[in-house]
Amino acid sequence: MSLFFTGLLATLAAPVLMKISEKMAPGQLSFWLLSMGYAAGAFGPFMLVCSFADLQKVLSILLLGSLPLWAIDRYLKVKRGTRLASGFLSFMVDLVPIALFVLIVRSFTFETYKVPTSSMRPTLEVGDQLLVSKFSYGLRNPLTNEMFFDTGKPKIGDIAVFQFPLDKTQIYVKRIIGIPGDVISFSGNSLSINGIEAKINWYGQYSYADDKTGILKTVKLGKEIFGDVAHSVLSGNGIEQNVDYGYPLVKGCSKSGETTICKVPSSSYFVLGDNRSDSLDSRYWGFVNNALLRGRVEKVLFKD
Repeated sequence: MSLFFTGLLATLAAPVLMKISEKMAPGQLSFWLLSMGYAAGAFGPFMLVCSFADLQKVLSILLLGSLPLWAIDRYLKVKRGTRLASGFLSFMVDLVPIALFVLIVRSFTFETYKVPTSSMRPTLEVGDQLLVSKFSYGLRNPLTNEMFFDTGKPKIGDIAVFQFPLDKTQIYVKRIIGIPGDVISFSGNSLSINGIEAKINWYGQYSYADDKTGILKTVKLGKEIFGDVAHSVLSGNGIEQNVDYGYPLVKGCSKSGETTICKVPSSSYFVLGDNRSDSLDSRYWGFVNNALLRGRVEKVLFKD
């Protein structure tokens, strides 16, 4: 069940559970139903909002308004033995420290990300749950994603999670191929960085179900090597940069025949999917600005 429908179900169930508990005689069952109603009333609308907006931003905005209320409530409880609110509102106030803890963990340490498409096969498969370090590319304001403390910069070969430049509500995962100042050239299966061609050793085949049609596809499997960076790649009919997906030529790139050359701007990165013939990436929609980076993939926690 999607996050939206789970949130909708919880939101609708909340007043029903609270009403039932009110009509019951005081006891463990009525207390349990009331607690379930409070939880559904708190988390249901939160899940609804998070199905359309970024979790970190939602938590940040909620905490900006609720932290002062929590502080006043704590003061009244310690000094006067009373509380700022009662019932459902007191339940919400008690959740503030938990929300703050979750925000700190997700913003500055680690978060998880589920791979939605086949663009990073064979390295990452659809449904893989990834552990993403949030501190690898700098500590960032959870509300604006602006970096306030530099802890490191992306390197060629990193697998990065970032906001899609054309729709920042979408989160993508791709491999860093070019860093600021690099000149990227690609044509067919040939990929060069600053005039040095990446070597690909094709050694087998790889089969997977197409994301849209479910039809089994069989493509070439190889190992791409550039300097000390090596990783697996897939290719059906070469790098299909001539396929028209409705994107204009990327600003900062030029085209000559089947060869496209791009110079990576400052504070930006050129990214590709490892599944080269089944990935919409920097070849089509452009560069990823540093401000859009969310973190670096550290490992696959588990597979779907």
